[in-house]
Amino acid sequence: MTPTLSESDPLRTALCRRTGTTTDARLLAEFATVKAGDHILDLGMGCGTVAIHLAQRNPGVQIEGLEIQPDLAKQAQNAITWHALTERIRIHTGDVREPPTALSSTPFDHVVCNPPYYAAGQGRMPPDPTRAACRFELNGTLMDFIRCSSHHLRPQGWLHMVCRPERISELIVCFNSVGLGLCRMKMVHPAVHKEAILTLYGARKGAAANTVIEPPIILDE
Repeated sequence: MTPTLSESDPLRTALCRRTGTTTDARLLAEFATVKAGDHILDLGMGCGTVAIHLAQRNPGVQIEGLEIQPDLAKQAQNAITWHALTERIRIHTGDVREPPTALSSTPFDHVVCNPPYYAAGQGRMPPDPTRAACRFELNGTLMDFIRCSSHHLRPQGWLHMVCRPERISELIVCFNSVGLGLCRMKMVHPAVHKEAILTLYGARKGAAANTVIEPPIILDE
């Protein structure tokens, strides 16, 4: 179970709340099938919520995060320090379209990714630039995030991703184009008899796309 955040936790700051991804991050961390000793890359790590939840739930994993927005990277470092996880989580500031060479030294067992959900120009852009960059593809498309994920995964490594359900077809095309087979999928519903608002994906490098549709998550239960 994910620990409850205390009032002094840096993950509760106004900056982190502006990213609007707390529930998504928790669900993604719980969905990822990692084990002790795994080396994990968190693409677009924001305030570090996914990485911190993963490290707390899975002692022994080592995590590296990539974040393009310096203010979010700084907040993530504050949160990692507050949670005493500096020995297990390391942050890189950079772009998924041109990732730092330091990330290429060793392939990763897993990549976790909570990318922007909406294409640029699709819907109303938030006036807050931080929130806008977290929700819209201003610093990389879904394809950019998926291509970067595949590049950094070892053979048979896993990409775990959360996104909007209406982008399923686009995601499958992206997975196939970079050699990722969609093996797991789980829908997230706000309530019983309500349409899904999120989808969790597990794609494996070099695997056949034999997709298992897992039991859904109902948030109000």
